Amino acid sequence: MITQQELFLAGKISRTHGVSGEWVCIGNTDVLDECEYIVLNMDGLFVPFFITSRRYQNDTAWLMQVEGIGTEWKAKALVGKEVYLPLSLQEEAEQVSYQYFVGFDVFNEGLLVGKIEEINDQTDNVLFCVVTDSDEMVMIPAVEDFIVDIDHKNKALYLDLPEGLLTINQ
Repeated sequence: MITQQELFLAGKISRTHGVSGEWVCIGNTDVLDECEYIVLNMDGLFVPFFITSRRYQNDTAWLMQVEGIGTEWKAKALVGKEVYLPLSLQEEAEQVSYQYFVGFDVFNEGLLVGKIEEINDQTDNVLFCVVTDSDEMVMIPAVEDFIVDIDHKNKALYLDLPEGLLTINQ
């Protein structure tokens, strides 16, 4: 049986594509290129789905089809599901999917900024949507140059942000 501790969050099924059961999967395309299967959480059980076809749609999206999902209505039933992959693939990947950071605490110069609640990837500039202790939403660009350290075990992201970035909308 597959457990969540053996997996990492690599992306999400965002919508169907066509009528043959194909999905648009948003996530780390480098990692998805390496895998033979994806894992979905099906009512608390982590179930592997073997990939039958895949191709790039753009830098952050794949068009993907898996065994057993051959119709649009079967594919639609799984839209919104998070896509997990084995930890071994994450260690081999050059970069981590930004979706992986949802739930991480964000620190800037050693001080807690808040928790990443979601990733805004609607534009080319991906943003960490961070909720502060005072329930304010702070948008932080997901730029590799800002990342100082990642503590995977404690789910903490340490950043070095340009001065004034956190107060730009105040």
